[in-house]
Amino acid sequence: MGTSLALDQDHVYTELPDYHLTIREFASGMVEMIQRRVNFMDELRKSRSHGIRGLPRQKTEEEIEASQEENLRRAERRARQKVRFLIQSIGADHLLTLVYRENMTDSDKLNEDFTRFVRLVREKYPDWLYVGVKEYQERGALHMHVACVGKQDVHHLRKCWYIAIGGNADDAGENTKGQINVRYRKKRFSGQSPIFTCLQLAAYLSKYISKTFAHSRELGERRYKASRGIPAPKVMRQYLGAFAAIHKEQTFPVATQHTLGIADLMGVFDYQIWATKDLDILILRGSISESL
Repeated sequence: MGTSLALDQDHVYTELPDYHLTIREFASGMVEMIQRRVNFMDELRKSRSHGIRGLPRQKTEEEIEASQEENLRRAERRARQKVRFLIQSIGADHLLTLVYRENMTDSDKLNEDFTRFVRLVREKYPDWLYVGVKEYQERGALHMHVACVGKQDVHHLRKCWYIAIGGNADDAGENTKGQINVRYRKKRFSGQSPIFTCLQLAAYLSKYISKTFAHSRELGERRYKASRGIPAPKVMRQYLGAFAAIHKEQTFPVATQHTLGIADLMGVFDYQIWATKDLDILILRGSISESL
């Protein structure tokens, strides 16, 4: 692995960009590869720099406010990524939306009702896997979007939700205190490959994380719920080599060829590729599991 140094016309070493590849393998068999443009020497300096810090100074009110805003942005990014990873780990292929008939705005009550609902569902489906994200509507009413695995009896799920929110299993029509909506699965997530469906579900639910942060700016609020024991993805990282010193401005296509080569060696299939306009980032998502 080189250091991305090149000689200019005056024989002075100049630093050129390289690419870093992060590979994540999920328990479902999905694979995510992120090729990111970096400056290898900057990365090396950061890794070797320990830094010497003096005594902390008191921050101004403006600095404290800016720091709080940055903390919120970081928390939002982490939560969005966590939800996306959880959905890809379980290989979710269905979406449920749990709603109340009344204008229910109590977040704690939603958490309690949803926990009760999961317990009732698992009496029939003990291995049921899910990732749930709450949504605030414009009027402030709360409901829960749930990405799950496999096709369950919708009538049974509705009975579980009726009981969880204080109703009866045999409630019907206007007597019901809520409902389970499945129209998103029919309209938005059908007719596509399982991998595409899972990725769409991950994108769909993770965007609601941003809505919860826009509605409530409290750090530490429970914005999503998921099955216990969902394994984290296995992560591998590597530099793709000193392409800049050899290929100069053609670094992106050369790095991409290497990324695709690694994907082929891993047996990744049915993959999709996205790249930013400035070609700084390329994302490849696919599967190495025939079950998806």
